[in-house]
Amino acid sequence: MTGDNDSGRTKRVTFYVSENEQNALKREAQEQDKSLSAYCLQLIRRQRQLDAEEQLAEDLNVEQRLEEITQQAIDRINDSVGDVEETAEDLRDIHARSANYPLVNFRLLMRQHSPPETWIDDQFTWSRNRLREPLAEHDPLDGLMTDDSSDDSSDESEDRDDGKVTDIDDLI
Repeated sequence: MTGDNDSGRTKRVTFYVSENEQNALKREAQEQDKSLSAYCLQLIRRQRQLDAEEQLAEDLNVEQRLEEITQQAIDRINDSVGDVEETAEDLRDIHARSANYPLVNFRLLMRQHSPPETWIDDQFTWSRNRLREPLAEHDPLDGLMTDDSSDDSSDESEDRDDGKVTDIDDLI
């Protein structure tokens, strides 16, 4: 009876089994032409190898799961980036459109009222200077120039009917 890698075995391990298990182990060892000790060592090594393979498979499954989770995270980030880019484009569009409103309002007001050219130039200069300053450093309404002559003509506007709107209430 010979065994594989039996040289160097110097330590004894004792374990207990039932009589039926002992008889079955002896019979299997004889069928393989091995001693009971060599056969039990072979079974232990095989089981340890199976356990190692199972652990490796589990580790690989963990790696695969981590890769799946990583890919899901990357996909979600890419989706979020797309959403942010869409939102930024929408904001640029809204900003571009909203920049037209003051100009349109100004032109509508110019049709209704005919302010002096110097007043218009002063308003543009004032606005240009205010736009260069950070908003936090000034009150946007502070120093707003108004046409003082419009208050004096309000009494006259009720009497005349030239089709021009002189009061915001007339628009509503």
